[in-house]
Amino acid sequence: MVSRPFRFGVMLSERFAPHAPLPRDPQGWADKVRELEDIGYSTVTLTDHADSAYAPLLALTAAIGATTRLRLGTLVIAADLRHPFMLAKEAATLALLSEHRFELGIGAGWDAPDYAAAGLTFDKPAVRIERLAEYVSILRTLWAGEPVHHQGRFLCAEVAPAVAETCKASVRLLIGGGGKRVLSLAAQHADTVGVNVPIRGGAFGADAVAAATRDATRERIDWVRAAAGPRFDQIELSIAPLTMVTDDRSTALEAVARRFGQPPEHIAASPLFIIGSLDHVSEELQRMQEDYGFSYIIFTGGSETTLAPVIHQLS
Repeated sequence: MVSRPFRFGVMLSERFAPHAPLPRDPQGWADKVRELEDIGYSTVTLTDHADSAYAPLLALTAAIGATTRLRLGTLVIAADLRHPFMLAKEAATLALLSEHRFELGIGAGWDAPDYAAAGLTFDKPAVRIERLAEYVSILRTLWAGEPVHHQGRFLCAEVAPAVAETCKASVRLLIGGGGKRVLSLAAQHADTVGVNVPIRGGAFGADAVAAATRDATRERIDWVRAAAGPRFDQIELSIAPLTMVTDDRSTALEAVARRFGQPPEHIAASPLFIIGSLDHVSEELQRMQEDYGFSYIIFTGGSETTLAPVIHQLS
């Protein structure tokens, strides 16, 4: 496994950090992304849910003019909510306007209320992932500036050469998921593989957290390695742990354990959670890099400013 240097991102989500609401005015949003850029973060990402504070692509467009180095991404776009031609063109536009600072994270969709809000059928995971495979093929073809003549099981697109040229762009692609099918797809097509947990039943709850063990994480990376073949060393492995900085680790673990219906010792051992002092966070990140190969860490949980010393130490 090739050892990569760390890079750090932030997922700004009120769902995972209700105590840290996003600013709802232009100046506040600009100040927020500038602050994260000044701290030294590589990337700011937004989620794509019906209850998200912002529509991600529009908010990231506004962030372009407020920053100069910060990369801007999605974690992750639910593919079923947009036609691939429109997303390919919007991503290409963001890449152009940001001077190639945009990274598209995409997934098969998992949140049942998103589908209800959009009036879409919430299909079984296998169907959503098969549809995502068609979707990614169309994206990659359009970003190469090539015409599309796609009549698949789920998606149709007829894009003439002159129109395809308007979608040509360099867009870094992250595909995230927790099951074998979607991680295998990611291994074959993504620049970054976001290793998550399987989310079944349309909600992130106790079952998902129960699956976030060290052994299961190693198995998921083995799936990526097997599906990627020779290109595995070219892939960046990413994880988005819920991170809390505290000097009272035991109390914080108990609170998170109650929230997710798991024993505190499970939360303490899970790669999906990093809870403790700044020194503990730093040590855990280095262990996760050594044990699993994670180099792109996207923090969730609302502690992004408190984590500045860790960013400075490990970047």
